[in-house]
Amino acid sequence: MLAVKDLHKSYGNKEVLRGVSFTVSKGQIVSLLGSNGSGKTTTFKCLLNLTDYDEGTIRYNGARPERRKMGYLPEERSLFFDVEVFRQLKYVAMLKGVSPDDADREISYWLDRLRVSEYRQEIPLKLSKGNQQKIQLIMCLLGNPEIIIMDEPWTGLDQNNAAIFQTILLELKQKNRMILLSSHQYQPVQEYCDRFLYLKNGEIAVNRTKGQLQSMAQRMVEVEHEHDFYFRDDLIRKTEVRDHKAYFLVDNDEDAWTIMERIKRKDSVVSIKKRCLNINDLIEELK
Repeated sequence: MLAVKDLHKSYGNKEVLRGVSFTVSKGQIVSLLGSNGSGKTTTFKCLLNLTDYDEGTIRYNGARPERRKMGYLPEERSLFFDVEVFRQLKYVAMLKGVSPDDADREISYWLDRLRVSEYRQEIPLKLSKGNQQKIQLIMCLLGNPEIIIMDEPWTGLDQNNAAIFQTILLELKQKNRMILLSSHQYQPVQEYCDRFLYLKNGEIAVNRTKGQLQSMAQRMVEVEHEHDFYFRDDLIRKTEVRDHKAYFLVDNDEDAWTIMERIKRKDSVVSIKKRCLNINDLIEELK
């Protein structure tokens, strides 16, 4: 298990991390969400020992994580733009302690897998942003790391390539890798992440498993109506009306069913159903 406890980090007088704590277990994908400047990248740099932190602990199976057991996909491009793709991949593999023969096999596998083998002798400067991102992913995965950290991994990817990345993430999960990724967008991560952390002003404002969020999701009642519609009830926490639809947010699934029973008696109701909140709705409500 990777365990981060009470992490603090300041740059001068600016406190960037304020007691950040979380865990990542084997075979788990954890999403670190938050707006730009919330502390996501700084958290990653502390994990990778790329910057010192002021207080707190970072432990992997009880000890400080070894760099060679970690793979990192940074948000910013970190390629040598004038060095051939295969050459710099080989260099990175050697830095990670991979033997020359194993490095050749790993590199060839990933180049083929990500459909960029034709660029092995090309320089990254001539590649598209999406293909540059694929090369960075290969760098991250060389050496078969146990902990994989990805900072905004969908940068520069179209829909097809984003799907390839997602497939690879799920395969790594099956192999019991620990995966921590950041995103300022909810949509790409809500399908397959096991836990969601929302970082706000350097603090973990939300820490929920996917199951916890799903159990919270069945709390919206959607009503379609023919003409002017008005309904009030003490069980309703929030009401939103758009065109000929009204949305009522309640505390739990039981309250949703109760509200549905009460609303369906009204003459103007065309249809009524429960609607699942998405990750975006839930995070916005919780943070």
